[in-house]
Amino acid sequence: MHYHHHPAVLIHPAALFGAVFLSGVVLHLFFPLTIGDTVWLRVVGGVLFALAVLLHMWARGIFQEHHEDMDPTTPTRQLLLEGPYRYTRNPLYLSAIIALFAIALVINSWWLAAALVISCFTIHYGIVLREEKYLEARFGDHYRKYKKRVSRWV
Repeated sequence: MHYHHHPAVLIHPAALFGAVFLSGVVLHLFFPLTIGDTVWLRVVGGVLFALAVLLHMWARGIFQEHHEDMDPTTPTRQLLLEGPYRYTRNPLYLSAIIALFAIALVINSWWLAAALVISCFTIHYGIVLREEKYLEARFGDHYRKYKKRVSRWV
């Protein structure tokens, strides 16, 4: 693996999250398995989705402000340590996980929730840990200090 050029992620995050969404929705359409039919599920889901969108926009704005490419298959030129990156090392992935969970609540689907939980293993082992290994090789002690200061997720 070529960690000095770019993270060798197992799957592109957008493809993974898209596959999770599609598989969960398709299973829900053909074999409905509901969480519970209350308005509160939809309200909580709606609020969580809004928060996920705001977190994503905040993190994306930091990338744009620093002219960094969000694509994990491209080299990282600098560590982003401000905005949501002061609180979590993975705000974009966290926002996608929250958004998909929120959608599972809104559409009332155990299938989507289950697909998301299962995909968290791929996110963690196939993407995040590989990115961390790359960033540590690329930025050394600077990244190790950041890892000690800021949680991987929350």
